[in-house]
Amino acid sequence: WLLTGAGVLMTALVFGNLAIRKPELNGGPQIYAKELFPKGSNAAILSGFMSSWGYWIGNFAGNVAIITTFTSYLSTFFPVLTSKQTLFAIGSLDIKLGNLLTFLICTALLWGMHFIILRGIEDAGKLNFAATAAKVLGFFLFIVIALFAFEKSSIGPLAAPRYDD
Repeated sequence: WLLTGAGVLMTALVFGNLAIRKPELNGGPQIYAKELFPKGSNAAILSGFMSSWGYWIGNFAGNVAIITTFTSYLSTFFPVLTSKQTLFAIGSLDIKLGNLLTFLICTALLWGMHFIILRGIEDAGKLNFAATAAKVLGFFLFIVIALFAFEKSSIGPLAAPRYDD
């Protein structure tokens, strides 16, 4: 978490610094990449394209990873998501109940995020705020509960005593 937080902080500082140095530029990260090269040159076009493409692929992979991880966490509370019961077969491919339900949940989450974003930046911002507030509240509750539930005797000695004969 610390490494990720440091990376996010550095990225924010870089873009903040770029915004101060080049206030006339507006757009995504591709605008800064295009500005490195002469206007209209092939290098400028390629760098802008590669920045946009890399950003899109990163977001795509990140969203898929978050959704599938969330659904795998749901299997703890809903064991049916890990069911190996075969519903039907298509040729040599067996469609299992757990896999089908996981696919349907992931699909619903992905389309749900898509429709929220399509409704506008305000709704997406509200969702982002709610998700962040839920995470912060979860961390806070964990810390408070751990403070009261922690027993020092449950943890063995950090260094085993040494007995010299």
